Amino acid sequence: MMRFNKDIPKIKCEGGDWVQCEMSECYVKSEILKTMNNVVCVYKDIIYINDNNYKIGQPERVTGDRHYFLNACDHVKVSCSGTPVNRFNLFSTRWFGYKAGLRPVQLPPAPAETN
Repeated sequence: MMRFNKDIPKIKCEGGDWVQCEMSECYVKSEILKTMNNVVCVYKDIIYINDNNYKIGQPERVTGDRHYFLNACDHVKVSCSGTPVNRFNLFSTRWFGYKAGLRPVQLPPAPAETN
């Protein structure tokens, strides 16, 4: 079996992620905002119906340094665009990806104690 085990080269992606999610807040990273003007991101919730099915939520447009808050789900599909501050920018003017966070969950009230 070991003769079939071969090292595969790592995948190298151009650029980096534009968006970061911490707990229920998703936002454009500050390094992107420093190099891009007019940043606009469209967030679409990925709502799981069961293990095999999901639906994509309505798009929500967020501009600049404003935050998107996860409410309906923990996963989101994001596409962003911007215009470079200078024309020698190393970053692409578009980014697309999937992000995950933790939406706030309401716990049911504790049952009342009876004596």
